[in-house]
This record gives sequence, C-alpha cells and structure tokens, in this order.
Amino acid sequence: MKKIIGTVLCLLLLLLLCSGTWAEEIKLPADLKTVEDEAFMNDASVTAVILPDGLETIGKNAFANTGLTAVTIPSSVTAIGDGAFSGCSGLTMTGEPNSAAEAYARKYNIPFVSPAAESPLEDFLFAELTETTCQVMAYTGQDAAVVIPAKDGEGRSVVGIDGWSFCYNESLTAVTFPDSVTSIGEYAFTGCASLTAVTIPVGVTGIGEGAFSFCGSLTAIGVSAENAAFAAQDGILYDKSLKTLLCYPAGRTAGSFAISSDVTGVGPAAFAGCGNLTAVTIPSGVTSIGAFAFNFCENLASVTLPDSVTSIGANAFLDCHALTGVTIPVGVTTLEEAVFSYCTGLTGVTIPAGVTSLDGSAFFGCGALTQINVQAENASYASVDGIVYDKLLHTIVCYPGGKTASSFAIPSGVTSIGDSAFAANEYLKSVILPSGVTSIGDGAFSHGMLENVTIPETVTGIGESAFAFSNLSSVILPESVTSIGRSAFAFTYLTSITIPAMETAFGENVFEDCGGLVITCKRGSDAEAYAIENEIPYVYMTSESPLADFTFAALTETTCELMSYNGVGAEVVIPAEDGEGKSVTVIGDGAFYTCSLTGVFIPSSVVSIGEMAFYGCDALTDVTISDGVTSIGDSAFAGCSGLTDLTIPASVTDIGDDAFSGCDDLNILCEEGSAAHLYAVDNDIPFTLI
Repeated sequence: MKKIIGTVLCLLLLLLLCSGTWAEEIKLPADLKTVEDEAFMNDASVTAVILPDGLETIGKNAFANTGLTAVTIPSSVTAIGDGAFSGCSGLTMTGEPNSAAEAYARKYNIPFVSPAAESPLEDFLFAELTETTCQVMAYTGQDAAVVIPAKDGEGRSVVGIDGWSFCYNESLTAVTFPDSVTSIGEYAFTGCASLTAVTIPVGVTGIGEGAFSFCGSLTAIGVSAENAAFAAQDGILYDKSLKTLLCYPAGRTAGSFAISSDVTGVGPAAFAGCGNLTAVTIPSGVTSIGAFAFNFCENLASVTLPDSVTSIGANAFLDCHALTGVTIPVGVTTLEEAVFSYCTGLTGVTIPAGVTSLDGSAFFGCGALTQINVQAENASYASVDGIVYDKLLHTIVCYPGGKTASSFAIPSGVTSIGDSAFAANEYLKSVILPSGVTSIGDGAFSHGMLENVTIPETVTGIGESAFAFSNLSSVILPESVTSIGRSAFAFTYLTSITIPAMETAFGENVFEDCGGLVITCKRGSDAEAYAIENEIPYVYMTSESPLADFTFAALTETTCELMSYNGVGAEVVIPAEDGEGKSVTVIGDGAFYTCSLTGVFIPSSVVSIGEMAFYGCDALTDVTISDGVTSIGDSAFAGCSGLTDLTIPASVTDIGDDAFSGCDDLNILCEEGSAAHLYAVDNDIPFTLI
C-alpha cells in the first residue's frame, strides 16, 4: 500500500512539472517513504530538493541528470539506488557520518559533508589582513572534522587560508569553509592523508598551486554552483569554464584517466601524488602542462603529450618512476628545471628541433637514461654519443645519468660546464676537464659518485653546489680560480684542497660538513682569511727549503734526525727526507737555537721535537705542526715571544716542561681533552678548542 501511495505522489509531482507550475525548490511530502526509480530523471529544472525526515529509499536514477548541486539526505534513508544522482555536475551531498548517504557518496565520488559546529577559535592561528579581515595561518587542533570559523576572536572576517597552513595534518578527515573565504593558499592542505571531503564555497576566487595535492583519501572535490571562478565535474576541480583541470583527487583508485576534450590546460600540481594512476590520456587541444603537474605519480607508465602542447612546467613529471618513454611535442621550446627529474625508468629521449632552452637538471636522477638525442635540425643544441652540448659544442649541457663509464675526458673545445650537467650520475668517478674550460656551473657535478677531477689553469669560477654531495676527497685548484660559489664543496669527503689564488671570492658554506678538511693556501690570501673566519685548519703553500741548509744524522737505515739549520731564509719548510731517502723523524735538541726564523713548517714525518729546538727564536710568529708529531721537548719553544696562535694536533701526547715559557701572547688551538688542552689548563696558557 505504501508503494502505491508513493507512486501516486510521484506521478502527481511529475504532472505539476509538465504543467509548468513547478517551483524551482521541490519540497517532497512529509509522509513520503520512497522516491521511485527515475522519478525526476533528466529534468534540468530541478535545482533544489528538500527530502523529508522519514524517507527510507531513493530509487535508481531518481535524480539523474538534474540540476541539483546540493542535497541533504535524511538519516532515515537506508537505501539509495544505483545512479540516483548521476550526472549532477558539482553536486555536494550532506548527511550523517557512516550513513547510506556517505556510502553512496564514496562509491560515486561525490563530495560528502556532515553538519558540524564551528571548531574552537583557540585551535587556529590568525593573521590580520585589514581592520576587518584576516586569514588562517595554522591549525593546531586535533579534530578530524574541522569547521573553519567565519570570524576570528576579534570580529574580523576570515577571508583566506594561508599556504601550507594545514599541510600534512594526518588526522584531518573533513574541512568546511565559511562563505567568507575568498582564497585558499598554495599547498594549504597538501599531504592531508585522511582528508576525504572538500567543498569550495561560493566566494572563493583563488586557489593556490597544489592546495589539495597528495591527499591520498580525497576522492572528490565539490564546488558551490554559484561560485564564479571554479567548478567541479565528477568530483574533479576545474576553473569555471572547465578549460583548465586544477585538481584530480589523489585518492581515486582508477588506474587510467582520459582528460576531457574540452580541456586546454593542466594546472600546476593538478595530478600531484596520484599514485594509483598508470595511464593518462591528454587530448589534442591541451597547450600547457603546469609545474609539478604529475609530480610523484609513481606508477604512471604511459602518458601521451599531444603536439598541441607548447609548454611544460618545471618538475612536471618529477618522480614518475614508472615512466619508461616520453615524446616531447614539437611545439615545446623550453625544457624547464627538473621537468623529468627522477624518472628512473626513462632509458632514452629525443629533444625536438624547436627546443631553444634546456635546463641541465631536466633529467636529473634519471639513472637508466643512457642516451639523449637531439634532432639534427635543432639550432641551439647538438648531441654526441648521447650527450647534449650547445650547437657549437662549447658547453656541455647534460650528461645522461645512466651512462655507466667510470671516467670521462671532456672533449677539447668545450669552454664551460653547464649547470647540473653531470649531476646525480652514479657511475662517474673521474673527470678530466680540458684546457680552455673557464667555468663550472651550479650543481655541475653534485649528488654523484665523483672522486677525482682535474681542473685546468683556465678555470676562473666554480658555481654554487658544483661538487656538493659528491665523493671528492682531495682537490687542487689552479691559481686562475678567483670565485667559489655557495656550498660548492659542501657535504663531500674533502680533507685537502689547495687554493693558490691571493684573491678569491667565497660564497656561504663552501665547505659545509667537510670534516677533517685542511686548506692549503698562501699567507695573507683570501683563502687564509676564509679558513680563519670559518675555523677551518689551514697550512701555507711553500716549497721545501734546500737540503744544503740542514745537517742530518742517521738514526736507522730509514730514519734520520735534523741536527741544525745553516740557511739564511726566514721561512723554513723542513724537508720530509734527507738527501739519502731517510725520513726526517726527529728535530734535534737546539736544532734552531736562537735562529731568526719568522715561520716554520714541520712535516708529518716528524715524530718528536727536541729540547730547546726553537729556543729564543723571538721573531718566530708562524709555526705549523703537522699531524704525526707525538712529543714536544722541554723548553722547545721557550722564549719565542712572537708566537700568538699555535695549533697543536691531537697526535701530540707529550709536552715537556717550560715548552712555551716566555711566550706571553700565546694562544693554543687544540682539541678538547687532548694533551695540548690539558697542558694549557695546567700552565695557565690561553687556549681555543677546535
């Protein structure tokens, strides 16, 4: 009997529709239990409907292809038929959690929200924009469903959600915006892994790049039908004209997706984090693909770029690990920074004739890429053996990351190494730069396995991060190098670098995290000043003094003792060997007694410095004691009143009595807990820990 009553009511409603007396908002009878199959199907004039409490069933295709953009499903509804709201573009469904309505919305990718009160003001950080407006800067609460308040605690209207304000909030499942909001900042909700429901309100006119990217549970985005800037179709966010696809929800489980033929642009980060996608069809007519558009679509194995595409943004296909091949459209003129970076499945690629700008990091981290071929007609670039150069072969632009050779001699004629040219190659250990190269670009050899590099006398500048994160341990720079960029050798294994130029411009953090580094430089040079300022150990560049200036006495068949100095030079470099090949291991007692030395370099072959070895050398100001010396004898430097800063290595384990007596201005540089540290403390000598 109930079914007959319901059917009669629906027929009456349909008759009213046909007679043209039907109101825009339909209010169904209070005692209605069932909306029959196809009851309002294909009636575009149905734009709003009020379903009564007590309604139990909504039939198949009941509201299919109508003009509904919002519907509230009573909690009494226990069954909703297949396709009941299919074709209702931009529809948002409101209902109770864990209801039949929520289950239906999830099944058909319809944005679903549950009524809730505004979240507590204390859970938000606001920033004033004007006297009457503000924006949300951060959310500090723990609620799963967040309702952003329309006003802050001082009565200002909330008009904006700042960029990154909710990012990586893993507990957030739903967010409701007040109608006062007009802008949602870039990456505002990126990485909100549990977020399932989003509806863009009527007043929003700006949505930043990647605002809802990497939301792995988000299957649909809704938009108020009255919004003048944006629209949703099948839960996908577009601009109002449906010409630019702005966000494909990352929680969708479909493996493939064909972009509508009406679309002409794929927005920045539009598909970012869509890990389930394996294939995307981009229609002819699309002209632009935004930055980070397919970032971390890690299973995307197939994408066809139509010839209509003329621009591809930076990082557009970053971390598309499954992508094995790509054809760059003929209309593309620029390959931006990291556009195919870490596409670890790519094995080969062809640069079309029209490309006039190619960033060296375009294929950064493509470990399987062995060949990059440039079409012969290209007027800007050329390829030789799969390596990209400028057209005149003067600049090396990109050395494929998958080339497995352990060494490479850059061809003569090359005068510059481009930015990121060799970056992230995991095989290359040795590179020889030819004479004529004048510059090494930013990041040129970064993030690779490079152990050895030969730098010619013609190089004048080394770019930022040029060798950062490589395996370099020792480098000799030519005197021609006068500038070293920020972080040029940061995070390497560098222990020795020679910088011979007197004038050198240093960027910030050139040697960051280079533990054990010693700089070899000239006295009074910029390199010395940089070493002092950054507390990096350094030694001076000098050649060994003539052997004839010394007398030696054999200790064993392989070692000898330096007995005395007979020369006239004020700066002395003690030789590591005598004229017969014996290592100089001992500086004898009084060997330099009252000499007029100003500087002395003691090599690492020396184990002990004898008693009174440098006694009374009051002009001595610069002493370098190499790591290897283990003992300093009694009164070894007594009376050396010119000594100020002296580095004593941790290898020294024994320092004799009065070793530095009379050195009134001495400051010992030493490691904490070393013999030198303890000696300085015991003898009230100023010290600096290094």
